[in-house]
Amino acid sequence: MDRGTIQAMGIAWDPENKQLRDSDGRLFGRMSTVADLEVDRAFVEDVTLAEWHNLIQTTKLPNDNHLYLTIEGDGPEALLISKAMDGCLEIIMSAEAPEWKDKEGVEELLRTVFEVNRDKIGEVKYNDLYWDFHVCSQADHRTTREMFSLQEVCSHLLKLPERPRPVGSVKVDAVRQILLTGTPNALLGLHESTWLEVKSRGYDVESFAGKVELAQDVARFANGREAGLLVLGFRTTKRDGADTLTKVTPLQFPANAVGRYRNVLDSHIYPPIEGLAIDQVPVQGGYLMLIGIPLQSESSRPFLVHGAIVAGRNEGSFISIIERRGEGARSMSPAELHALLAAGRSVLRGRTI
Repeated sequence: MDRGTIQAMGIAWDPENKQLRDSDGRLFGRMSTVADLEVDRAFVEDVTLAEWHNLIQTTKLPNDNHLYLTIEGDGPEALLISKAMDGCLEIIMSAEAPEWKDKEGVEELLRTVFEVNRDKIGEVKYNDLYWDFHVCSQADHRTTREMFSLQEVCSHLLKLPERPRPVGSVKVDAVRQILLTGTPNALLGLHESTWLEVKSRGYDVESFAGKVELAQDVARFANGREAGLLVLGFRTTKRDGADTLTKVTPLQFPANAVGRYRNVLDSHIYPPIEGLAIDQVPVQGGYLMLIGIPLQSESSRPFLVHGAIVAGRNEGSFISIIERRGEGARSMSPAELHALLAAGRSVLRGRTI
């Protein structure tokens, strides 16, 4: 059988022989039972999810059975398309990988990989050396080849150490896990958010302005109410009103860049941020820089940045307090700063205001 799409191959149900055949009368796959169709990946890699959805919905089987489709790959892993619903397919994938103690971490990792395509993760379970996970996938233009690639990414991720040096948020840790494996393309389509910010360039940590900019960008996460992740090496594009990761832009960093970044943050942010995680990750064409900021204690906030840029001038004696609001940031106003100081004085005096 030649490779191609369902339409090009002319696949149709043969009710007399209870088989699917192509336009030349050749069998399409193998019907292992009255409703179970097995096909080889090599022949259907260009078939889209929309075509599989249409084939399952239009194939009328005896006794009102609906078609179950197993696409067999080169190894033990396969894709099982178990159901065609309104605009989506239920696909059961599997990944050969060790069992994790933290099932929530596995679910968040998989959710992050698939949500960039508006897919949803359902049941996740571990069965004898394999993770099985149900995915409700949009019946769109993606091909069988692309879905196998997604499954391979998940398998690769789950074979790695469980949540290395966790920042403390399952969402942040899931994205860090994906990036630490050197698979940044899996995140293309993800939106920036209250906990995620990306930049296409690094910071000039040799200049005063660059040091202040780095410190302010990190401090505004530390002043927030959730863990955060700052990633250097992605470009965004506005899509549906949201800044969306659309391109990996690997960067070149000087020697000991991680140490230099940490020194800048230690010297320009007070008090020091607890649990700060900085990683330089090699990818094709260069590096990414990841800065993970855990949720900080209420008693530590606000975090002050030593230095500011005022009217284009470097002001080393100034301090700034930056807070994250949505996908952006705002400076704390003089009135808010005064209120914090007044509240602090009142606590020291043993009374409230």
